[in-house]
Amino acid sequence: MHGDNEFAPAISDHCFTAIASPSPGFHGCLAKFHWHVEDKGIRHAYIKPSSPQLNGKVERSHRSDEQEFYQLLTYKGDVDLEAKLDEWERFYNFARPHGAFNGKTPYEALRDKL
Repeated sequence: MHGDNEFAPAISDHCFTAIASPSPGFHGCLAKFHWHVEDKGIRHAYIKPSSPQLNGKVERSHRSDEQEFYQLLTYKGDVDLEAKLDEWERFYNFARPHGAFNGKTPYEALRDKL
């Protein structure tokens, strides 16, 4: 399923999750995403920081992450957070139905538009 996604190279580096606490490689990741979508003919627009009124979909995504991912983590011993985040992102984008897409997954909704 994940192999069929032509956007996987751009989204697999956790660009979106890194925004809250950018790592040294974050800007390279963001540039990689930017040019990947531009090459696909999708205009990538930046917004001003601290503009939740312009960023409602991302804010909603963060709320889902908080309610459905972070609150369900158990910290017993060593936790491979990176692996759990990969699993969550695959589920969220490829298996979890979304009301905003009439019950389709984000991947199905994107695929239908292409």
